[in-house]
Amino acid sequence: MTAVDVNIQEFSSEIGINKDELVRQSLLLFIWNKLKDVKFELYSLQKKYQVDTVFEFEKLYEAGKIDEADTFTDYQKFDRLSYEQELFEKFIKKLS
Repeated sequence: MTAVDVNIQEFSSEIGINKDELVRQSLLLFIWNKLKDVKFELYSLQKKYQVDTVFEFEKLYEAGKIDEADTFTDYQKFDRLSYEQELFEKFIKKLS
């Protein structure tokens, strides 16, 4: 047992909640907070480029509306954030 396990067990006993439920609720809160941050960053990029999805972002390249050299870092960030959003939402459903 690690120090973290001992502290979780002790704390859960003190507040009268099952250790597993405490861990589940803590993880849910952590994921919700991360999801909020991801959505904010994603929203900023969506507004900047007037797109909702990574596929729409790609279409801007195909149409020549934006220069890849100047925006590729944002494209990669948009793609990563979209993936993280899906991942966090999937785990929220599993934990709820």
